[in-house]
Amino acid sequence: MTIRKAVIPAGGIGSRFLPITKTLPKEMLPIVDIPTDGEPFAVLLPDELIQSNPPCLTEMKQVYEQFSTSVVGVQKVPYEDVERYGIIAPSTSFEFQNIRLQTVEDVVEKPRREDAPSNCAVVGRYILEPDASPSPKRALASSTHPERRRCALPRN
Repeated sequence: MTIRKAVIPAGGIGSRFLPITKTLPKEMLPIVDIPTDGEPFAVLLPDELIQSNPPCLTEMKQVYEQFSTSVVGVQKVPYEDVERYGIIAPSTSFEFQNIRLQTVEDVVEKPRREDAPSNCAVVGRYILEPDASPSPKRALASSTHPERRRCALPRN
């Protein structure tokens, strides 16, 4: 199944959309539809701008289309910074089309450095199945930098 829709959550006063929100309230930004019709969809957090070649979402779509499971974008961060991110607890690793994949055992939100299960941080890009539950074990992660391309697969 192909990804045809994306959700960009909009909260707060819109300061991250400046200067656009100086003239147009963020509630008025053009939104076409909502993903309620049983299709997989992407979630793009607007406070994370990611520039990579190939694009992060393109790689995540390839992984989704191959494995038919939710995908979460991740990036390695210094261990000193893990307290600022949601960190995945990876298990098995393998490669698919030069993308490193990992199954995800869990996601720990802003762990203390000594409690962090890894230094792979969730970076605000997701592809979710229509029946996606809040369980982090149903998510797959993809790195945002070609030299560190990494995806994490949910454990079945």
